Amino acid sequence: CMDDWLDHIIKVAKELFIEENKFDIMLEEQFLAITNYCRGLSYNILAKDRMDTNPEFVFNYDIGKWLNNTTNLSLSDFKSTSSKIMFCLTDEQYQLVQENISMHGNIILSWIKPRKGGGFAELLQEFWRHPILITHSKKIIQQDPKNSTSDCEKGHNG
Repeated sequence: CMDDWLDHIIKVAKELFIEENKFDIMLEEQFLAITNYCRGLSYNILAKDRMDTNPEFVFNYDIGKWLNNTTNLSLSDFKSTSSKIMFCLTDEQYQLVQENISMHGNIILSWIKPRKGGGFAELLQEFWRHPILITHSKKIIQQDPKNSTSDCEKGHNG
């Protein structure tokens, strides 16, 4: 299960930070933000009911900008005011998962086929939820990497 795998990776990463005596209060806050972002991206992406629930988390860092940063700035350079992010799947992602399950079953490794410019990590990114910023007025600000209107913005959550 994707959630179990993610929990294992998070546990090992945290243990490594603790072993290196690097897990202070600031790193713990940043680590929690990163793990919540990862949980949001990968939440329930293969289940039949994956469109029924869109996880939401509050962040004090702009994780999206940090991930796209090409100058190797630390996450602390992306501290921001508190914001709520909802993680949504598009109808296209839903269909893509359905097609792969129909053809290959629910073992994600069997979905890998020769692909130009990508392997397993790139394949998984096709299925990750899209982070959508929710403003205080409940207006949703688009963060879809394709710069298209997401299904969440259209009011489709499942």
